Amino acid sequence: LRQDPAFIKAMLQGLNAKPNRPETLLKGLLDSHMPGQWEYTGDGTVILGGLAPDFTNVNGRKAVIEVFGEYWHSPRTTKHNRPLAWHQTEPGRVSVYSSLGFHCLVIWVKELDDPKAVVEKIESFMEGAK
Repeated sequence: LRQDPAFIKAMLQGLNAKPNRPETLLKGLLDSHMPGQWEYTGDGTVILGGLAPDFTNVNGRKAVIEVFGEYWHSPRTTKHNRPLAWHQTEPGRVSVYSSLGFHCLVIWVKELDDPKAVVEKIESFMEGAK
């Protein structure tokens, strides 16, 4: 895992990283239910341990949220039929952020089908991230 923040940010800018559809859905939920608490940072504006978390709490808590899709993150359905790197898995991502003192919540794309449950999951997560 390459950890140079300047490299990672440049790579994401080169890919024209912006919120994809699931990230946009989650951003809408965060903005409507928890205004002013979360910022989209999947574009490289925040780099932690060589990773760009999709959302970072901007209200004083060391917490991040990642949106995981089956194609990129499921051990059953991996891109290009290659095994996932540790940092691409849910436990790996949580571990990287935890080592830096950050709490990490992973929201799977399929969970976004139930917005109320997602909001409840985030609220519960934030209770533990105090």
